[in-house]
Amino acid sequence: MIVFLKHQTYCLSRKLVVLFTFSTFFASAQVTVGFQGGEPGDSWGYTSTGSSALALYEATMTPNKVTGTQSLVVGGNTGGGNCFDTGSGNGPATPRTFTFNALDVSSSSNYTRTLTFNWGNRFPACSGTGWDSGENLVFRAYHDGVAQAPVTLATGNNNAQFSIHSNQYTWSIPACVTSFYFVLSITTNRADELLFLDDVRVTTPELNGPLTQPQFTVTNPTVCEGATETYAVVQENGVMYTWSGLPAGASFVSPNGTANSHAMTIDWGTVPPGSYTITVTPSTACGGPETPATTTIIITPPPVYTISGPTEMCAGETITLTSSSASGNMWTPGGQTSQVITVTNPGTYSVAVSFASCGVQTVSHTIVLKPDPVITSVNHTDISCFGENDGTITILSPQTDLEFSMDGIAYTPLNNFTGLSAGTYPLWVRQTGGCTIALPTVQISEPEELIAQASNTGPYCSGEQIVLHGTSSGTSTPVYNWTGPAGYTSTVQNPTDATSAGNYTLTVTANGCSSEMASTTVTIHALPIAVASDTGPYCTGDIIQLMGTTANPAGANYQWTGPNGFTSSAQNPQGILAAGAYQLIVTENGCNSAPSVTNVVIHEIPVAQAAYLTPFCPGTPLQLVGNAIPATGASYQWAGPNGYTSTAQSPTDATEVGNYVLLVSVNGCASTPATVNVLPDVPVLNVSNTGPYCEGETVILTATTPSAGAITWSWEGPAGYTSSVQNPSDAVVPGTYTLTININNCVSTAATDVVIYPNPVVVFTAATPCLNDATVFSSEGTYVAAPGIISEWHWDFGNGISAYTDNPICSYQNSGTFDVTLKVTTTENCTASHTQSITVVDSPRADFYFAPETPMTINPLVNFTNTSQHAVSYLWDFGYMGYTSEMYSPSFTYPEGGGGYIVTLIAYNEAGCADTVRKPIGVKEEVIYYIPNTFTPDGDEFNQNFTPVFTSGIDPTSYFLAVYNRWGELIFESHDVLTGWDGTYRGEVVPTGMYTWNIRVKHKHSDAHENIVGHVSLLR
Repeated sequence: MIVFLKHQTYCLSRKLVVLFTFSTFFASAQVTVGFQGGEPGDSWGYTSTGSSALALYEATMTPNKVTGTQSLVVGGNTGGGNCFDTGSGNGPATPRTFTFNALDVSSSSNYTRTLTFNWGNRFPACSGTGWDSGENLVFRAYHDGVAQAPVTLATGNNNAQFSIHSNQYTWSIPACVTSFYFVLSITTNRADELLFLDDVRVTTPELNGPLTQPQFTVTNPTVCEGATETYAVVQENGVMYTWSGLPAGASFVSPNGTANSHAMTIDWGTVPPGSYTITVTPSTACGGPETPATTTIIITPPPVYTISGPTEMCAGETITLTSSSASGNMWTPGGQTSQVITVTNPGTYSVAVSFASCGVQTVSHTIVLKPDPVITSVNHTDISCFGENDGTITILSPQTDLEFSMDGIAYTPLNNFTGLSAGTYPLWVRQTGGCTIALPTVQISEPEELIAQASNTGPYCSGEQIVLHGTSSGTSTPVYNWTGPAGYTSTVQNPTDATSAGNYTLTVTANGCSSEMASTTVTIHALPIAVASDTGPYCTGDIIQLMGTTANPAGANYQWTGPNGFTSSAQNPQGILAAGAYQLIVTENGCNSAPSVTNVVIHEIPVAQAAYLTPFCPGTPLQLVGNAIPATGASYQWAGPNGYTSTAQSPTDATEVGNYVLLVSVNGCASTPATVNVLPDVPVLNVSNTGPYCEGETVILTATTPSAGAITWSWEGPAGYTSSVQNPSDAVVPGTYTLTININNCVSTAATDVVIYPNPVVVFTAATPCLNDATVFSSEGTYVAAPGIISEWHWDFGNGISAYTDNPICSYQNSGTFDVTLKVTTTENCTASHTQSITVVDSPRADFYFAPETPMTINPLVNFTNTSQHAVSYLWDFGYMGYTSEMYSPSFTYPEGGGGYIVTLIAYNEAGCADTVRKPIGVKEEVIYYIPNTFTPDGDEFNQNFTPVFTSGIDPTSYFLAVYNRWGELIFESHDVLTGWDGTYRGEVVPTGMYTWNIRVKHKHSDAHENIVGHVSLLR
């Protein structure tokens, strides 16, 4: 067990209190040999230049600590600015230092130790708390009392801030150092420039222990004579090993006496067989007790190995070789590791045998090749004709002890094979008591098969020449023999003298071999007879129907040709075609008929033309005019109103206006109907007006006509309106106006609609304006009669300001009288306006103050003083339970419970203009408490607990009470204002004496804190 002393310095109630605590640490995977986290009882002692109460309080805040309830802090107890108290300026430059006590680290001196700590200067709530130029954080370590080079951890510049959560420093303490401490310092000149330190710890991988006796890991203590072997002991961190005790003839191969010499390779060289002892002695760089260890090595002579198996073989044979060692074999060539191997080639084979103590021993075995049988030649004869089996093979050799085979299984002493068909034959020869060989394969060939092929160029049409074709697959000159119907024969290869339909056969002969018989059939078809016709004659645009016939229409093909490149393969084609000769050819079985022709006749469709003579007035004779193109042979047919008909070309007996239709016919072809619309000659008349209009605008009616002559004008309109003027301007009523004109007794009438939109009526109101107040102007009462809709408002407030909404708001910056004008416009662009004067009066100005500025719950009476201007009446709202007052300067008593309130004052002038002011007021509870300085936990019913009493002004959830003994050890803590200390620690009563207490608590209605330190006497 290792014990470290921790020394802490605190400034409590302006008295220096030194606390000593003991901490115990045990070796683990990572052993802590020194720790300081700011908590009472932490193991590593230190001294510091002190800290203010504000600094101690800030050390408990989460942004400024890493572990536990608080961090270590220095600073804050010098002159200069403090942004928490709105102070500014710099005080004297004051060094701030943490000096940690020297740690005895000899118990871990065999290892490199690590120092880590978190540092920072940041704490929240105000700016300016950082480090400026020249305020640099410097670290210096001391190894066995010797100062190491200083390290600058932070360089101050422009209120630089450093978070303790993101700044951690690490320092390595080398092995063999037995004492360590360090100093952390910075020079500052303001009360709000603090240095926080937390989670300071020194750790080691493990603690020193006595050097254990080396443990050998030798697995084979027996070694073959002359071998090289490696031996090892279990390695420990930081331990070096020295080997000794080698006999003459042996040597160390590896370096000796180093940290890596836990493993040692020994060359046993010329040491003879026998038993030998070697020694390993441990040591460390920092010294330590030595406990050597020994081991015995036995050296043995090497063994002898052999290979058994045949010493000769035939080509292609497989034989077996066997090692005399059942294990540890390595064959070459091949790399097999089994005891038995098979080989297929002659040569020298070696096996290397690995023996546990003697390493590898090698032995060899040689195999030679036996001679093969002697063959002088292999002869064969091929097949005479395709498909025969008269081939032979003969094998010749000077040796008489041979056997022959064609499958490698059945052997015969005969060297001649007969009756062979075409093909490839493998051959084997073996010698009695000797080797077997495979001879090259022999190919027995046969002539090419003689194949006859017969064909003809048909089928044929009656009268065509018949051509027979014969071919042969042979390469020699063949002989052709044809036979056919009616005793037909021929020896020509391709005869052309056959005349009959039927079956023809062909046989081919060459080199004494004949082919199989081939045949071909000759077919002869009769010629078809074609007949062409049509359904004409036709009129232009008619569908032309062509018709084709033949005696055997099934399977027949038709081919039409005609004018303008016409073609068709249909039997009976139809369509809008040209006149002329159309030719048809019919094909059956590939045989074409003689051409057949039909002539198509098409007559032109006449064009009908219909008109009448103008002018025409109803009741007078109407002269219709008819014409036909072409006119020769044309007939005419008229139809008209009221059942009128006529067959005259140009009749004169019609009397009615309306549509007259004419049809003409030439060569049986009828024209398209021609229509003429007979109209009376009525003058063209156009009337209009310049509207639409707004009320009061001049209405102008306009009339125009292209007709000439003496014209009379007659206008009629709403409310009995009449006028004989062409373009009158005296109409005043909306509606439809009709004009009738008469030109030479021809009358025409037209009408136009006059639209007159109503004008709007403008009315607006406004409350008496107050200076700088928003005055609402209302256009309520402004209207326009249907169907009009007001679409635009234009306000001129007389002060250079305009608005374009129906109910705008305007604030006047000057008092006086102003002319306000509202102009409105409808969707039909009809307008109206109205102007009236308004007077702007001065506004009041509301203001007040109250006393006291911070009322307390012990006396919550507040006096309000009215400082309003230009006002004649007032309304106060005290912000509590709806209480109000109309007094000029009232007073009000708030409830004793304290709290925050908003006080409102509204000031009015003679015109009713108002101004409002609101101010917050806070009634605070005073922090009232009583803390006893003595208590007597002696078992009677009085004064048994030390319990501070807080009656008002605090947030009980933030309450913290801590009690320390005279060594600074925390022996009691409470977070409940009702729970006090009963004078015990861990269930045991503590002795009579003086004890230090510390209370931290937050104010009820603000973020302010109380941090109270004092003493209490425990008496029994």
